[in-house]
Order: sequence, then structure tokens, then C-alpha cells
Amino acid sequence: MNNNKAQHMIAIHSHLDVRRNLDQAKTVLEALIKREEKKREVMESEVSLQRIQMKYKNNAQLVENGLVLGIPPAPYKFGSSEDDLGDSDDMTASRSYASQNPPFA
Repeated sequence: MNNNKAQHMIAIHSHLDVRRNLDQAKTVLEALIKREEKKREVMESEVSLQRIQMKYKNNAQLVENGLVLGIPPAPYKFGSSEDDLGDSDDMTASRSYASQNPPFA
């Protein structure tokens, strides 16, 4: 009978070890999932930033090409900003801005 109690205690202890290991594995997997989600968010942000940079570069190139051809730049809004890039009535300020701030290289 004493042997049965010992085996029963070993089985309970073994069950608790398995349960603890499963809980630890669950915690590790949750941490890995969070890390992968963060990596995905960072990658999405980087792609979004690259798209914005390309759009800005293209817009800046169009403005620069227009200035070279003598076409006054039309005021436009970039993104959700309420600020105009330049004042269409003041060509010297626009030309100065374009020459001092070349597009991304």
C-alpha cells in the first residue's frame, strides 16, 4: 500500500511538472507571437515610409521640373498637413526653397 501512495505522489508530481512546462511553453509562444507582430508592424511602417518618400521625391521632381520650365508651382497639400509648400504668389520664395532643399538623393 505504501508503494501505491508513492507511485500516486510521483504521478501527481509528474503531472504538475508537465503542467508547469506547458505553461512555460505557452508564455514563450505568446512572447514570440508578440515579437513577430511587432516585426510585422515595423516592416509595414517602413514600407509606408518608403512609399511616402517616393511620393515626396516624385512630387519634388515635378515641382523642380516645373520651375526649370518656368511653370509656377501650384500650392498643394502633402499628406494631412495644412501647410502649403510654397506661396504661388511669391515665386522668389518658392525658387529659393527648391534650390535650398533638393529632393532626396
